[in-house]
Parts: sequence; structure tokens; C-alpha cells
Amino acid sequence: MIDNVVIHNEFSNLIVWSNRLSEIITSQESLDKMPMSIKVIAMFFHEIWPQDDQGGQGVSNFLINKLFVPALISPQLYDLIPPQIHLNSRSTSNLSILARYLSTCITTYSSDEYQEVFDCNQSLLQCKQKIKQTFKESQYFKSVLSARFSTQSYQYTNEAPMSQLHFLHRILCNEKSTIRQMYQSMEAASEFEKLMDLLADYNYRVSYQLLTTPSEIKSVKSYMDSKNEEISYIGYIQKNGKKGFVKRILVVGIYRIVTFKMNGKLARDGHILDLQEIVSQNNQQYELIFKGHRIHATTEECDHTITCIRRIYEYCLYNWPYALKMKLKIQPSSRLEAMSPPDHTPTSAMVGAYKCLCSYYSIPIKQTIAWYIEHAFKDPKYKVFNLKVFTKHTRDLPTNQELIPLIHSLRYDWFFEEF
Repeated sequence: MIDNVVIHNEFSNLIVWSNRLSEIITSQESLDKMPMSIKVIAMFFHEIWPQDDQGGQGVSNFLINKLFVPALISPQLYDLIPPQIHLNSRSTSNLSILARYLSTCITTYSSDEYQEVFDCNQSLLQCKQKIKQTFKESQYFKSVLSARFSTQSYQYTNEAPMSQLHFLHRILCNEKSTIRQMYQSMEAASEFEKLMDLLADYNYRVSYQLLTTPSEIKSVKSYMDSKNEEISYIGYIQKNGKKGFVKRILVVGIYRIVTFKMNGKLARDGHILDLQEIVSQNNQQYELIFKGHRIHATTEECDHTITCIRRIYEYCLYNWPYALKMKLKIQPSSRLEAMSPPDHTPTSAMVGAYKCLCSYYSIPIKQTIAWYIEHAFKDPKYKVFNLKVFTKHTRDLPTNQELIPLIHSLRYDWFFEEF
């Protein structure tokens, strides 16, 4: 009789502390204090986990089994308890049971030692459902993943946003002479000059002047302007055609990758949304695989071109599902340049996708729509996308055609949860 009472009390304590622990883990305070590096690793687990997984098991297995469970079993190893406090065997055992029960409730992990007890006790089964509901209602795992959109969430990493790097590059190139004159030491000034010689000029790769003839410049510029495209890279490639290699002009815009013949006529125009794969076996050749065509190119700037394409792709389609994004088959993988994540906010990420889709559907960008997306939904707690915002505050109502890229971008957005 006494043993039954003791067991009942132990189960009651396990239920109380399990519920309490789940509430602490899913609290906003706990979420805010989670290191950014952990959130980034969770994002990787989510992306490499089988794409038919709808329960977020990749993220939950990592966070629960690789983060919280080890910390509960051995808190002293993580400096979670003061050094003067020593856990006795009973406390250690209780923490171990609590950790395994939490793992059983949330993940696919099952503890052979305790599983039969967990499954046979009705109170523990009810507690398990309650804990699952706590994580579900708080949208905990989704909140961890959504941190990837926040500019502020990257402030603790030792990387500057790409826009700031571009700004620094432009300042250094434009003010090179002025900066050199500021050095009091000739030796230091000479060293600065050598460094600047190694750093390509900011305007070099984005200038039409790189093209050799006025007719090329006129034709390429005219076409890109007609598509309302800025250029992020321009250069010559050797294309493997039916009659051997032929020379082409490759232009990487903001939303399109275009090739031109040497007489300035259009060869291929591919939108980045249709870009399915980049394949490269060496640093001299690559192949861009679009839905409707392929571009097989040979160039000494192979790796730089791939980086430019990756950069515009991530900026425009940052919130796109991993399964729908272009795939990279680059050998060796060490050729892939490490890139800082786009300095997006949750709403500016959708603006980038919206503008990209306007280009895809050949619909002019409506600046009022872009402005309202970015500024009318700034509150991170307000995740309901309300179309009335676009009709209540402006007389220039969006047409059905103008709503197409907006609805398409909303379809794959991670931030908004209701429509």
C-alpha cells in the first residue's frame, strides 16, 4: 500500500515538473535567450530532414534530444548549477527520468527502460498529450525557425549583412585616393594600395563598359532596361553549341539571367524562379538548368558567377521552401563562397519575393503594395495578412492582375500565419 502511494506521488511529481518544464521551454523569454547559433543549426536540420516530414521532427529531435536532454541529464557540464551545489544520486536519477519523458513526449525517441511505464500509466499519457499541445499552441519550433528572417537575430554573429559589405566596397573604391592620402606613413599607404589592387573595382563587374563594342552596350542595355532590370554581373562566356563553342554575353540581373549573341541579339532569357539547378564539376565550367532550357558555360570567372547568382537568388527568394529552391551540385563543395544571410526583416523578405514575382509575371511593381507589406505588418506578434490594408488607406486599389504576385509570394511566406 505504501509503495503504491510512493509511486503515485512520484508520477504526480513527474507530471507537475514535466508540464512546468514544457512551459519554461516554450516561453517567449526562453525563445529570446536561445543562442542564434542553435537556431541556425535547427534551420539546417529542418532543411536536410526528409521533406515529407510534416511534424517538424528534424527540428524537435535536434532541440530536445541534442540540446535540452543532455543539459537536464548533466547540468553541471553546462554550468547550469552553481559549483558549490552537488547533485545526489536521487536528484540525478529524477533529472534523467524527466529528460527521457520529455523526449518521449515530443520526439520519435523511445526509452526502452521507461517506455512501458510511460505507456501504461493513464495520467502520464494525458500529460504527454498536454505537453504536445503546449508546444503546438505556442508554435515553438516554427518560432525557432522564423528567427532566420530577423536582422536583429544575426547581431551576435561575426558577420556583416551583405548590403553593408557592398556599401563598404563602394566607399573604398570611390574614395581610394582620399583614403590613401590620409596615411601619414608611405609604407602604410603603399600597403593599402596593394590591398586595393587585389580587391576588384566595385563598378567593374556591374558596368556595361566592360562590353567591347558600342552596339553590344546599346543592345544589352536596351533589353535590360525594357525588363526594368539592374545588372549584378556582366561578362563573356564560351557556350557549348551544336557547332562547337561560341562566344556569348552573360548578364546576371536582379531577377533574370540573360545571354546575348555577339551581335547584341537576345539568345536566352531565364527567370531565377525557373532556375532549378547549378551544376559545376570544376572552376572553369558550369551549367544552369532552367525549366525550359540550359546554359552550359566556360569561363575563368565560374565561381564568381555562381556566387552572384546565389546572392540574388537568396535575396529574392529567401523565404521560399527548401524543396522548391534551386539545387547546387558544385564539386568540390569548398568552392562555394560563404555568404552572409540577406539583411531581411520578416516583411522585407516578402517584399523581395513580391518584386521578384512581379518580374516573373511581367507585371509592373506597385510601390504602394511593397510599402504596405513592409510597414503595415511590422508588429512581430501580428501575423494575420489582411488585404483590407491595401484598400482602406489608398484610392489606387490593386487590380486582380496586380494581386497575382502578391498572393503567390504569400503562399510560401513563413511569417504570416493567417490570411
